[in-house]
Amino acid sequence: MSNRRIAQFAAVAVIVAMLLPALAAPSGAKELKATLKAQISVVNAVTIGGKQLKAGTYTFLGDETKVQILSDGKVVAEVPVQWQDRKEKSDSSALVIENNSVKEIRFNGKTRTAIVQE
Repeated sequence: MSNRRIAQFAAVAVIVAMLLPALAAPSGAKELKATLKAQISVVNAVTIGGKQLKAGTYTFLGDETKVQILSDGKVVAEVPVQWQDRKEKSDSSALVIENNSVKEIRFNGKTRTAIVQE
């Protein structure tokens, strides 16, 4: 192989190596490195952090300061939360809703509850 051929091959390899992470990452907002995760079905449309969630199944990912809501792997909402410790563990993942607005997110088997900050 000539030096020119080797240089061309190396340049292509560098370009491919740089593009792979971008191609593998989902478009839009990046998913959180969640400390808590729940899959919750919403029966009727609700509002959370000013965004309306239609009926459907969503994934809720929580870290120390916020919760992301995903539908089909895409981030549809992100809300700031304050964590509150409860005495009892939640027996299921659930939303606490008042006036069609999500106030809390509870995670199955956890004592921590996410209080939605509006």
